[in-house]
Amino acid sequence: MRTREEQIAALAFKIGGVQASNATQQSAEAHIHEAERRAEQRVRAEITVQEGARLSRSGNAYANAEFGSDAARNGGE
Repeated sequence: MRTREEQIAALAFKIGGVQASNATQQSAEAHIHEAERRAEQRVRAEITVQEGARLSRSGNAYANAEFGSDAARNGGE
C-alpha cells in the first residue's frame, strides 16, 4: 500500500502532468482525504449494522428496540 503522500503525488501527476501546480497538489490532497473519510464512514456503518444484528440475535432488549425487531414493533407480542 502506498503512503498518503505517494497517493497525492500520483493523483497530482495524473491531473496536472509533470509539473503539477500547488493548487493541483492541494486539490489532489483534498480528493484523497475525502476518499478516506467516505471509506471510514462506510466501515463504521457496516460495523453498526453487524453489531445491531449480533445484539438482536442475542435477545438484547435495547438492540431490539433500537434496531427495530418485530417484537419491539408489535409492542412485545
